[in-house]
Amino acid sequence: MPAAGNEFARYGGRTTCVQIMSEYLPPETILAVDAGTGIDLLGKKALTEGVKWAHVLFSHWHHDHTQGLLLCPPMFKEDFTFYLYGPEEHGYTPFKVYEALMQPPLFPVHFARVRHHFRQKPIRFPEAQAIVVHPEGGFKLLNVDELANAEKNEPAQLQIRQGKYPVEECLVIRMIRGNHPDRSISYRFEERPTGKVFVFMTDHENTDGISQDMRRHLKGTDVLVMDSQYSRHLYDEHTVGFGHSTPDYCVRIAAAAGTCGFLGLTHHDPFATDEAVDEVLEEAKAVADSIGYKGLIRALADNDEIEI
Repeated sequence: MPAAGNEFARYGGRTTCVQIMSEYLPPETILAVDAGTGIDLLGKKALTEGVKWAHVLFSHWHHDHTQGLLLCPPMFKEDFTFYLYGPEEHGYTPFKVYEALMQPPLFPVHFARVRHHFRQKPIRFPEAQAIVVHPEGGFKLLNVDELANAEKNEPAQLQIRQGKYPVEECLVIRMIRGNHPDRSISYRFEERPTGKVFVFMTDHENTDGISQDMRRHLKGTDVLVMDSQYSRHLYDEHTVGFGHSTPDYCVRIAAAAGTCGFLGLTHHDPFATDEAVDEVLEEAKAVADSIGYKGLIRALADNDEIEI
């Protein structure tokens, strides 16, 4: 839930929404992960900058990652199109989620009133699917075997809408399931022209080890932003099974990437004051020192920008 008050002044208290900025997105397009209460700022920005399309990738469907969209300004703008990607879980697609959230008496405007300028892209098998973005061709959700087959060809090209475009000109987004009470998705963003890699991993609980699938997901990562909601003590005493990570685990995940030079800690506990978040950060730095991880570690605040 959002947090407000003087004790949250430095880190802020909006729930998750992360904008992905890249030169390889089509013009007049916004790409974001999740639609928590932080999306209100992104919506205002979209209207002032003449954006026409928003592609929103959902990690999962819990309220703190969905509720902001209901009052996002472009929600009610007829000439603005939303593309919603997210896990198909318990029979819920992106449209079914918002049909459930947007109906009286829970919300005054039924989703049916705005559905005509929305499109949905359900993700059934995250590890077996990918999203490819070309600045001219646009977005395509496809199976990873189609991407792999295209990459074997010379030249390596993908059919996107009516044209064929080089894979090496694309932003490629890969996915993996997280360890959460309901299915969550971690997204890996690869800028093929620059080789830069960003991984966003929220609502993923500690595991004993790091699977080979996870190691592949992290390989070559420059920046990792990860859920670090609980201190190790709070996790061990009270919150095992809640679906969130601890600072020591986040550091070990970053170290497993091998190349990760920046670890951003996010998804702070709504009851964690600025001082409590500082303590989580210090705990992460202490673990980094103990295992020899040399990357920069920062607890992220509302409106933070990270440049790779």
